[in-house]
Amino acid sequence: MTTTTRKTAPEVVARIAELHDEGLSPSDIAEILGVEGVTTPNGRAAWRRQAVANLLRSRGYTPHRYMRTVDTDTKAARAEEERQLRAAERERRQAERAAAKAAQRKAKAAERQQREAEEEAAIAERLAQSIQRVRSLSPEARAQQAARAEREIRAAWENATNNPYEYNDEEEAG
Repeated sequence: MTTTTRKTAPEVVARIAELHDEGLSPSDIAEILGVEGVTTPNGRAAWRRQAVANLLRSRGYTPHRYMRTVDTDTKAARAEEERQLRAAERERRQAERAAAKAAQRKAKAAERQQREAEEEAAIAERLAQSIQRVRSLSPEARAQQAARAEREIRAAWENATNNPYEYNDEEEAG
C-alpha cells in the first residue's frame, strides 16, 4: 500500500517545477509524484499527465508567480531601491551642475584678474614712457611735462583703481 503525503500548494508546485527544470516530461513528473505519494489538489493519490501540464502552464501556480504574490516585502524593497537610485542620480546631476557653475565662476574671475593685470601693466608702461620723455627735456620743459604727466597718470590710476569692473549681466549671460 502506498502512503499519501499531503503537501502545501507551494511545496507541490516547487517540486513540479524542480522536476520540470531537470528536463522531465509531465508524464514522468506525474509518475514520480505518484511514487512519492504526493496527493493532487483534489486529494487523489494518482497524478495525471494533463494535470501536471496544466499546473506548469498555469500562471497562478508557477512557484515564481506564487512567491511574487506572497512576498510583497520584495516588491516594496525593490520600489524603495529604485526610489533611492533615482534620488542618488538626481543628486549626482545636481552636483555636476554645481561643479560646472563653480568652474565657470572661477574662469570668469581668472579672466577678470588677467584684464586687471594687463591694465596695470599698461599704466606702468605709460608711466615709464612719460618719465623717459621728461628726462630728455630741458629743466623747465621737464618740470612742465612732469606736472602734466603726473596729472595724467594719477587720473588713469584713479580711474583704474576706483572703478573696479562692474558686474555686467549681459557678459555673465553670454
